[in-house]
Amino acid sequence: MIEQLNLFENGEFILGINLLNELKWKQGLQVLKKAKPVENKDKLFLKKATEAGAYWEAKLTAFEQNEDAQEAINELLHCYKNYDFPDRLNAAKQKLLQYMAEWMINKDSLDNDTSVQIFSLLKEEGKYLLAEKLMKACLQKHPKAFENYYLLAQTEWLNGHSAESKKHYLQAFLYYPDRSMMRYVEFKELKALAEKHSLYMIPAYAGLKGLARFVTINDQFQSFDKKHNAALRAYKLLKKCHTTLKAKKDPLPYRKKLKQVAPELLVDYLNNYE
Repeated sequence: MIEQLNLFENGEFILGINLLNELKWKQGLQVLKKAKPVENKDKLFLKKATEAGAYWEAKLTAFEQNEDAQEAINELLHCYKNYDFPDRLNAAKQKLLQYMAEWMINKDSLDNDTSVQIFSLLKEEGKYLLAEKLMKACLQKHPKAFENYYLLAQTEWLNGHSAESKKHYLQAFLYYPDRSMMRYVEFKELKALAEKHSLYMIPAYAGLKGLARFVTINDQFQSFDKKHNAALRAYKLLKKCHTTLKAKKDPLPYRKKLKQVAPELLVDYLNNYE
């Protein structure tokens, strides 16, 4: 909240700050030229606000004129991360971050690394809905950036979108089983499974225990190694067993194959379902 001052003596001061907080740099600076704050603390802030307005007016102008979109957003993001915004211009800081996120979402040449950096800043500021929107757009542009499923699932969970979050957490473990990504896992039951089982097998045990619905694996996806490939096969076979049994058909053919691929999983499956 912007501190409320005496409107008769500080009208231009308040208006100028409000305009800067709306990213209307030029208009804000013009109004601040007429401002005559009474208190010393406001006089000091007037100087900071004027410097901030001039700085960001120049940066945004350069950004809009730069024909190299990637270079432009990288430079703007670098400046944003290193700039010390005064407290009363916190709204401008928030809106500038929102501006960069929306710019990235609407760009066809969406860069994954830059998107992840902006995503992290949005999450730090508690802007989970916009972070979710940005990561969805990013995955559409970079469908093979499988680690991003963890980031998307986390923001969906924080937004209360648990069903979608569970789906994307499973995809994250299926496509990119990496313990360094566990910091993004908000789903406590999955964390508990990760303490008992290999990350490769988390989706299978999640399905087995009914923690999340089974998801479809992209047939074009290439596993990392033999262990990963076996885990993907086991997941597909477990899904077949589940759907076949649900349809009141005999899952025996899939059980036999599951025994060859992941015998320990078959034991748990039999204990849970048959």
